[in-house]
Order: sequence, then structure tokens, then C-alpha cells
Amino acid sequence: MAGKAVKNPQLLELGKREKVKKLLQDTDFVESLPVKVKYRVLALKKLQTRAAHLESKFLREFHDIERKFAEMYQPLLEKRRQIINAVYEPTEEECEYKSDCEEYFEEEMDEEEETNSNEEGMVHEYVDEDDGYEDCYYDYDDDDEEEEEDDSTGATGGEESNEEDPKGIPDFWLTVLKNVEALTPLIKKYDEPILKLLTDIKVKLSDPGEPLSFTLEFHFKPNEYFKNELLTKTYVLKSKLACYDPHPYRGTAIEYATGCDIDWNEGKNVTLRTIKKKQRHRIWGTVRTVTEDFPKDSFFNFFSPHGINLNGGDENDDFLLGHNLRTYIIPRSVLFFSGDALESQQEGVVREVNDEIYDKIIYDDWMAAIEEVKACCKNLEALVEDIDR
Repeated sequence: MAGKAVKNPQLLELGKREKVKKLLQDTDFVESLPVKVKYRVLALKKLQTRAAHLESKFLREFHDIERKFAEMYQPLLEKRRQIINAVYEPTEEECEYKSDCEEYFEEEMDEEEETNSNEEGMVHEYVDEDDGYEDCYYDYDDDDEEEEEDDSTGATGGEESNEEDPKGIPDFWLTVLKNVEALTPLIKKYDEPILKLLTDIKVKLSDPGEPLSFTLEFHFKPNEYFKNELLTKTYVLKSKLACYDPHPYRGTAIEYATGCDIDWNEGKNVTLRTIKKKQRHRIWGTVRTVTEDFPKDSFFNFFSPHGINLNGGDENDDFLLGHNLRTYIIPRSVLFFSGDALESQQEGVVREVNDEIYDKIIYDDWMAAIEEVKACCKNLEALVEDIDR
């Protein structure tokens, strides 16, 4: 009997419907679909799960590629650190920076010079063939010109020698961080003396075999504020599916972050505000002074377990900040120091504003056209009524 019951197509269909009903609890819309369509939705979800597994594999392999290239970047980043901290002085050749546009224009100029030189060569050949005495008509005082050049060079050299030459690039990382739009309101006046002591900010990727993560390392000079010379914040990435909830996989999403403990010296903790209060004993009348600590806004809250909330937001703001530091700010720090990155940001804002204005104009034009069509329709309806009468 049991075997016959199992083979009963109606009971099998009923069992499938119950299974579908349990698996598809997502939306009322899906529940309203026919059973056959629900089966197809289940098939799509199964495909999506397999795609998520592939995406997870892609992320792990991409992390391996990042780790490989991080090793290749390391000599450049080390040279950057040395120049900033006056460990290494770049040569004149290393200081000859040209943008891509300048190099392009110089190539064009070189081509023009080659063309002009060819034309001049043809003219000189013609003159030489004519008489050969062209130089006799002109006298050149070469010695005077050389002396003038020497004098001007000496004067310039004197000005350069008198100019102040501080070691390395002072306040490099403080300037970089202050030029980041999201960080500007977080850096307080009392944070700046500490951030001036930054010698380097690095990104360290997790080792092979470890959970995917990246660590932001802030290196400081020995200072009077805290005993740490290294402050870290680690962001762990979501790199595999959760068995209990496989579908909402979001690729390279940050799963959680962990900060570090700052060993503040006494009276130097800029994340706390200390208030002294006097308390009087109810019976004896004696007075004692009590100190209470209250949290205070500071950039160094970034290293706390909860991180920093931007504009009163949630932990996603902290995740976004960590991602931007890793991807854009630290690798391109000189562009934030020089302000080039700010110009790019401003251009992006202008483009966004212009797009919004353009969209509004288009929208207004469409609305005006719709009103005109409605008016025409009303006029047509009135004409039809008149004709019917």
C-alpha cells in the first residue's frame, strides 16, 4: 500500500506543492505564481547559487592576483616612504615628472622641430653653395653672452640656496587625509599634531590560506601621545556562501572589521573628554573631587571596534571608508596631497549637477508636451460633441 501511495501522482503533486510552498517564502508575488512557474523560479535560484559559488571562487583568485601585484608595488611604495621621510633624496632625473599630455605635446613638438631643421638644412646648403661668405658680415660677442649666463645662473643658485629646505615632505599624510572629503569633518584640531607624526600608511593583504582580508597599517614616529608605533584596522571580506542563507551573496562585501587598542599616555587620550566634579558627603559634609570620562569625536575612533560613523550613519560607512582608503587614497596618496584628486572629484560633482539640470529640463519639456496633448484632446472632444449635436 505504501508503495502505491507514493506512486500516486496526485499525492506526489501535492508533496511537490508543499515543498515549493516552503522553499518559496520570499514574496507574495512568487506565491501567487502558478506551480509550474514556481518550479522554473526554483531552477533559476539554483542557477544563481551556482553562479554565486563561481563568484566566490573568482574573488579568492582575484585576491591572489592582488597579492602578487602588491609585491611588485612594494619597491615603489618603499621609495615613496623614503622620500617622504627624508631617508632618500631623489635625483634630478627622478624629479623630471611629465604628465601624459605633456609627453604627447613634446612628441608633436619634436616632430615639428625635425621638419623645421630639415627646411633650415636646405636653406644653409643653398647659402653655402651661393657664396660661402655669409658669416663675414656679422660679429658675435660670445664671451659677453657666456658671462651674462654665468651671472644669471649664479644669482638663481643663490636664491635656491637661501630658500628653506625642510626634510622630506612635511605633514604629507595629514594633508592627504584632510583632502579626503569623507575624512575632513572627522579630523579635529587636536588630532592634527598626532597625524603629523605619521610616517607611512600601508595596505597589507591576508596570506594564502587565511580568510580573505586586508589590513590598514598606520605607522607613527615615537611620540608623547601613545606608546604604539603601529595602529591597525583589519577588514574581513565575505569570500564564501553561508549554508543557511546562500542567496544574498554580495561579492566583495566586507563582513566585519576589527580595530586595535591604543595605549594612550596619561592625559593624552584625544578620544575622551575628562570632566572633574566636586561631590559633597551628605552626612559629614566633606568634599571630594571625582573625574569622569566622556567619549569625544576624534579621527582615532576609527581604530575602535565600532569604527567611525559618517554623518550619523551605520557601520557600512566605516566599511566604505576602509574600502576607499585601500583602493583609492593610499595607492594614489600623492594625488590627494597635490590636490589633483580633489579636482577630479569636483569635476565629477559638476558633471552630476549638470546631468541633473539636463534631466530636469528634459522632464519639464516632456510635461509641457503632455499638457499640450491633453489640451488638444479636450479640444477634439469638444469638436466631436459639437459635430454629434
